[in-house]
Amino acid sequence: MATIAPKAPPRPKRKKIDPKKIHWLLDELYRDREDPKLDKDFKALERGCKRFAKDYHGRVGKLDAVELKKALTALERIETIAYRLFIYTGLEFATKSNDPAWGAFQQSVQERYTQASSHLEFFRVEWNRLAESKAKKLIADKRLARYRHFLEHSRLFKRHTLSEPEEILASKLGQVGPLSWKRYYNTVLSDVAYSFRGKSITGAELTAKLQDPNRDVRRDASEARSKALLTSEKPLTFAFNMMLAGAMIGDDVRKHGHWVQRRNLSNEIPDKVVDALVEVMASRSDILQRYMRLKAKIMGLRPLMSYDVWAPLPGSRQPRADYAKAMADVQELFADTRPSFGRIAGEMFAKNHVDVPPYKGKRGGAFCMSNMEGLPYVLLNWTGKLRDVATLAHEFGHAVHMELSRKRGPLGGVESLVMAEVASVFMETLLYQRLLSNTRSARQRLDLLRQIIEDGFATTFRQMQFNRFENTVHNHRREKGELSAKEIGAHYREAEAAFFSKTIKPQKDSECFWMYVTHFVNVPGYVYAYCASYLVVLALYKRFQEEGESFLVGYEKMLAAGGSQSPEELLAGLGVDWGDPAFWHGGLDVMATYVDMFEKTAKELKLV
Repeated sequence: MATIAPKAPPRPKRKKIDPKKIHWLLDELYRDREDPKLDKDFKALERGCKRFAKDYHGRVGKLDAVELKKALTALERIETIAYRLFIYTGLEFATKSNDPAWGAFQQSVQERYTQASSHLEFFRVEWNRLAESKAKKLIADKRLARYRHFLEHSRLFKRHTLSEPEEILASKLGQVGPLSWKRYYNTVLSDVAYSFRGKSITGAELTAKLQDPNRDVRRDASEARSKALLTSEKPLTFAFNMMLAGAMIGDDVRKHGHWVQRRNLSNEIPDKVVDALVEVMASRSDILQRYMRLKAKIMGLRPLMSYDVWAPLPGSRQPRADYAKAMADVQELFADTRPSFGRIAGEMFAKNHVDVPPYKGKRGGAFCMSNMEGLPYVLLNWTGKLRDVATLAHEFGHAVHMELSRKRGPLGGVESLVMAEVASVFMETLLYQRLLSNTRSARQRLDLLRQIIEDGFATTFRQMQFNRFENTVHNHRREKGELSAKEIGAHYREAEAAFFSKTIKPQKDSECFWMYVTHFVNVPGYVYAYCASYLVVLALYKRFQEEGESFLVGYEKMLAAGGSQSPEELLAGLGVDWGDPAFWHGGLDVMATYVDMFEKTAKELKLV
């Protein structure tokens, strides 16, 4: 079995680092929103868009390979400027979402970009109107190799592309449609005030308390979350309904057959493959339920409450994760995997491309944002849990993928959310395997297996629970009309029960917890990608165990390929066929094996 062995030499003594003081520096983009460079870039963007339209409007169908390459090169320059503007405003707003001035600035950037980019709408329309024979000939031309997949992927939306005036109108109306409702939803959510035992805390800090060893703390944290969210139930429910209605109208106008088809096309994953994933996950929920029954026995709880699902086991050690050590561990792990991975991780830390602590006005969760002109940026909400270390590895996995594939340019980036999550989940898997190989006792192994299993469940079964919820609410909106908060909550509760069955008892009012899952509004249909990626990673990790270093060479090449090939092509190069339902079952078999190991270890410790 191939593993990544820990280095033998001791590390030099680490400097003490206060994670509360680590914030990203965005000066490489712009100094602030008054930076003259912002207006200079906007003018360059506007000139570029107008010049592009002047040169190519009405001519796309007549371009030969050389001329089309020239057009796409010009389009890349435009997209690079636009990307710089958007990532800056997105990063600033993510840490200042309670500041109306930054909200207004983000909206102004969106409006100005939409006005400029309206001159580009013709390109996709004219490209997708091109006769199939000529399009295939151009796509196959070696001179367009850099843009082959971009051109292929664009054609997937051929039957869903509107006329040029309609596309321009849709783009402009989007400013006061889905984009505005997304901004409104996140602004309301960021203003939700969480109070725990009389003390004001952030949503990230509250989430950490749901993993506290003290059950009273977990219960109070769960009650605090529902109490706080319910204060904003009306505006969040209304904004959610507007998003559902917007998706319904958009799908109807563009002739999408079902609510998630647009996401499937973006992910380049066939409907039948997604359907197979959904069916397989539902049919294997016994793995989750079996684990929950084991955990209930170990914890001596009948029943497990919903706030016990992610709780540590009785008697488990809960050492606080030190951020400086986590930085060193992650960089070492990445360097041991591939030298390029370690270099990228080291530069991310050294150049302050990470915003670490939770604070008021900062959005919850974590993300990594790509940067066409330099290293990506990572947002964390560090609370000192082991889960935070895994999150650091996860987001830096994204960073490695983005940096390696950056040379592919803005038109060769990773479109598929499934592929976008592979590198991140793979690095999490390597981290956990390294920790598991270093365990010294059965008790330590049991606690780590719990973390591995529950993280796996959070990435698979929980995300498919969310997928079931999304599917239900989108279809409810289309078949029955606007939903009340009670109806949305009922759908959330039903989706939870479909996977957990009777192994847990929901906490009162916890059906409102759909409100804090921002993916439902920010990127509808996203969640199944986490599950698909995790099962893909299990298949890749199995190959790594069998092939060792030779696998990692091919794996690095796959990441560097970015979005220059379809997911099917990229995975086929590593021996993965996601079109076979047996593939998904194989990944779940690995998860079942973890549960077997957990049960065996618990019996060894006489806990069950």
